[in-house]
Amino acid sequence: MIPREIRDYAQAMNRGDFFLAHEILEEPWKTPGDRLYRDDGIRALIFVAASALHASRGNPRGAISTAAKALLRLEPGPGDVHGILVTPLLPLLREAARSGTFPCFQVEVSGEERGGGL
Repeated sequence: MIPREIRDYAQAMNRGDFFLAHEILEEPWKTPGDRLYRDDGIRALIFVAASALHASRGNPRGAISTAAKALLRLEPGPGDVHGILVTPLLPLLREAARSGTFPCFQVEVSGEERGGGL
């Protein structure tokens, strides 16, 4: 079963609410005893949200830095992180790490149909 936080993260990302997506995962990541505590895949997803947020606010330097941190944790890693499909995000993260821009994208949850995008 996919954790509620993961579904909420995907929904927030797909609405373009990158700050909320970041917050949704940051709290369980920092909470001892939570199943997502200090999980490196969760940390990578937090960096994905932060990179998209920086890009949306016109901060290419922040977008580049956080996209690079996400890539370090996701390449050549798993196909998914707690149900978030990683493979479709990798080219977008590479572009963000290169240019500081984040193209429109859709966060996909494994086993679910794609919803509305950005």
